[in-house]
Amino acid sequence: MTWMSKRRLMSTMKAYLFLAPFLIVFIGMVIYPIGLGFKLSLYGQRGARMWYVGFDNYLRIFKDPKFWEAFRVPL
Repeated sequence: MTWMSKRRLMSTMKAYLFLAPFLIVFIGMVIYPIGLGFKLSLYGQRGARMWYVGFDNYLRIFKDPKFWEAFRVPL
């Protein structure tokens, strides 16, 4: 490695080290809950019992006129 490439590597490593705390918190508090919410939306639930229903929940909600009414109001 040349002197400039070592310097560039150290600069890049410092940048990633500086960003690491933010990325850890962001992933833990934003990305993970969104992913978990999507995963849970693919299941049906009655009490503590859960079962996989796939995209049936989405199909049902998109066919519901009350959903579209509620969606239209804020727009």
